Amino acid sequence: GPVQRIIAVSPIRPGNPAHPPLFHVAGATMIALFGYSTDTIALTNTVFFVLLLFGCFALARTFLDRWQSLFVVFVVSMTPVIFAASRFYMTDYATAAFVVWAVVALVRSEGLHRSNWVFLFGLLSGLGILTRTVTVGYLIVPGILAVLIGAGRCIRRKDDRTLESPTFGTYLVNIVMALTVCVGIFAPWYYTNLEPFYDYWANKEIGNRRGPLTNFVPRVQPVPAADPGVSTVTPTPNPMTKDVISYALARVKNPDVAWIRYPVYLVNNGLFVPLATLAVLGMLVAFFRKQNRVSTLLYLYAWILGSWFFFSVILRSGTPRYGLPVAPALAFFAALFILALPGRWFRQGMGVLLSAVLLFQFGNLSVIPYGAFAEWTLPAPALEKESRHFIDDGLVLYKDSLTLS
Repeated sequence: GPVQRIIAVSPIRPGNPAHPPLFHVAGATMIALFGYSTDTIALTNTVFFVLLLFGCFALARTFLDRWQSLFVVFVVSMTPVIFAASRFYMTDYATAAFVVWAVVALVRSEGLHRSNWVFLFGLLSGLGILTRTVTVGYLIVPGILAVLIGAGRCIRRKDDRTLESPTFGTYLVNIVMALTVCVGIFAPWYYTNLEPFYDYWANKEIGNRRGPLTNFVPRVQPVPAADPGVSTVTPTPNPMTKDVISYALARVKNPDVAWIRYPVYLVNNGLFVPLATLAVLGMLVAFFRKQNRVSTLLYLYAWILGSWFFFSVILRSGTPRYGLPVAPALAFFAALFILALPGRWFRQGMGVLLSAVLLFQFGNLSVIPYGAFAEWTLPAPALEKESRHFIDDGLVLYKDSLTLS
């Protein structure tokens, strides 16, 4: 039965890369319920696809009406990487669903002041990290933002009588609760598999260097002793060790994963140029629409920019699939740009035009490729320096396939 299958897969040691087991347990559960087939396994991501859409609707409803929220969900659901990847069995999709709902919980927590939503955030974060370790990269900056917002509310509590804000002590208890719930969910597996997990993150060779994490501290360069008969090595500090902060800032300025790579990954294998352009415009104008809730927008910005920083600076290897859990936020901003346009008829007309473009892309990716017109790429000479990391020779307006690995 399902319980026996879950028990059977739970002690399986992680491979390389060292992925946690939750998504595999979800797949095993689907097999137990519906029988073994590739479609059954793919159904796992279909479930997470539905959960992701409900999460986007819940997030939109924090400040939009029902029909506007449904429009946001439509744009998210028709984002190329979101609908295409939902048909495959991949950990990043479950991560995206957990991240969406975790951000919803943060928004609803009112700066970590509402204990029920804080508990839910800790629960979802723990499940996300138990699905994929890098989930922390999507949530760490939104989490820090929630802590700051909550602290600000505590400071203003005496002057803001309309806000049902708990005491500073309750706020601190909520933070401890979120951390305890989160760690309590993922820690048992990580502790049990600490050796292979640590070996992957600390010893895996990437570009002849140890570990997937960026080194922000200059390394000493061993220099052989003067006497060739002596086998010992005298470490001589690298000149850059004189200023560790400058070295770290230099790594941020020029990270191993160039700042341009993830934006290009998301354009070419996530959103395509039309939707990506609207997303950028939406990020620029969202604050000028009075109906938009500032706190929700701040979490969306933190989600996008925090992930960009983490996966560009903290990790030393880049892959388009890491952009998948950020795509819902970008699609959200694209929809907000349409909703911010002046004039009812003009706004609705642009919404229809965007829908037509998205349906056109859907047909090319999902129904049948458009033959000689299956791909249109704009030249981008500025990307030549990083061209070895990209499959496409420019910026993609649309195409009939996605590459996420």
